[in-house]
Amino acid sequence: MIKNITSKEAFGIIIARKPLGKFFKIDNVTGKYLGIDNTTGHAWVEEFEDIEECICWLNEEEYYGDINEKEICKQALDIYGKEAQICMVFEEMAELQKELCKYLRGSEIVGNITEEIADVEIMLEQMRLLFDIEKEVEEMKEYKLKRLEERLKEEEIQKCRVCGCTYYTPCEGGCYWVEEDLCSKCAEIIIEREE
Repeated sequence: MIKNITSKEAFGIIIARKPLGKFFKIDNVTGKYLGIDNTTGHAWVEEFEDIEECICWLNEEEYYGDINEKEICKQALDIYGKEAQICMVFEEMAELQKELCKYLRGSEIVGNITEEIADVEIMLEQMRLLFDIEKEVEEMKEYKLKRLEERLKEEEIQKCRVCGCTYYTPCEGGCYWVEEDLCSKCAEIIIEREE
């Protein structure tokens, strides 16, 4: 957790190297932000123009500044053209599909999935702009989420009383229902124990 501190507290942390943690303070004179990373007891200090950059530094994340997503997407459409960007949607969606298939086959490279989701979202934003349907997409998304919520409320999830598997998350290797609340894998185990 990153804690907002006073100038006096910041001075104490820098001098004493205690308490451990991550901190920031606002300089009331300059309006700048001072980040203090004292997680190791070394009190690393850095000054920043804005709070977002300071927090990114404390979290060891990249800071990209103020990105105007719409403007960048419009520029991509203008430079590459609508046909090329529509084809790029297919390509990025296929790359995401490939990474998800790899995951299902046991490869747990979540970073690749993250990257491909980001690429698909960027391309979908371009499609919203290209077809001038931003408002309509948000309205449809809200409608679909409400409909899904209602369906989930109506859904009765059958669950195994022993292992907790469900129709949607069966046992490894698969299973089927032998009783209302008992899967075939657990039934086999129970039978084996009784013998």
